[in-house]
Amino acid sequence: MATSEDLEKFVTQVTRPQDFESFWRNVLAELREVPLEPRVSPVPLRSNGEVHVGQATYRSLGGLEIAAWYCVPARGHGPFPTIIHFPGYKGEPALRREWGRKGVVTLTVAVRGKLRSNGQFNPGYPGLLTYGIESPDTYGYRGVISD
Repeated sequence: MATSEDLEKFVTQVTRPQDFESFWRNVLAELREVPLEPRVSPVPLRSNGEVHVGQATYRSLGGLEIAAWYCVPARGHGPFPTIIHFPGYKGEPALRREWGRKGVVTLTVAVRGKLRSNGQFNPGYPGLLTYGIESPDTYGYRGVISD
C-alpha cells in the first residue's frame, strides 16, 4: 500500500491536455445545473438488527438517476464515520452491511451502466470503457466520473 510519502514523491509521465481544467470546469458547471433530487427509501427485507438498509437515488450528469445502497448502523447515535464505495470496472455495487455492523455509514453507488443504474444508459460489457470515446463530450466515463 502506498504511503503519503510515496504519493508525494510520485511523478507521472502523462501530460495533462491543455483543455483539462476547462473541460472539468465545464462538466462541474453542467452538474450544478442538475437538481440532485436525493431520495432514500427503507428496504426492510435487507435490514436487520444491526444495520438499516435503504435504496438511495440521486440525479447526475444528463439528469440520469443513479442508484445506491445506503447502510446505517442500527445501534449507537451518530454522527457516524462514512464511506462511499464505487464499483470497479468489472464489478457491481455490493450491499455493504459489514461496515454498518462496525458503526460506519456506507453509500455504495451504482454508477451509470451498472446494475440498478442502467435503465437510461446501458452500453453493456465491455462497452462502458469505449462508449462515446470519439469525443470527450460523449465519452461514457465522463458521466461515470460525474456520478
